[in-house]
Amino acid sequence: GCEITNCSADERGGAVFIDSEDGTWLIDTRIRSCSSGDHGGGIYINDDNVYLEDVTITGNTAKGEGGGVFVESFDDIDIASAMEPPLSTISQSHYETGRLACRSLIKQIEYKRQNGKLPEPQFHELEPQLIIRNSSRIKSE
Repeated sequence: GCEITNCSADERGGAVFIDSEDGTWLIDTRIRSCSSGDHGGGIYINDDNVYLEDVTITGNTAKGEGGGVFVESFDDIDIASAMEPPLSTISQSHYETGRLACRSLIKQIEYKRQNGKLPEPQFHELEPQLIIRNSSRIKSE
């Protein structure tokens, strides 16, 4: 196994900072006595595709949230609600994203046929939905 001890970070992830869409596996690992100046004294996770097996996280601190682990979950994947505690997350409609992408592609094809070039890029903003579960709490001022 692997042991990570007495580490620190000025910002997030005192021992481990995970920010990847490719998925990350952390197996047979001990993380202890680490700290961060922001969130995630032991581990900061900004990804929904993380697998932890036989991982012990003890004695870590953070000036922000998550002394041991801070998870910034996105896209409301199924496992977010199955975790203990269930993770708060942000969800965006995959259907609406696909619908806008298809409509934009069709408009670009039509525009290029008529004008011989692609149109200027267009930007669309989708309203996300905040899903609050037991992993979140309201901070008192």
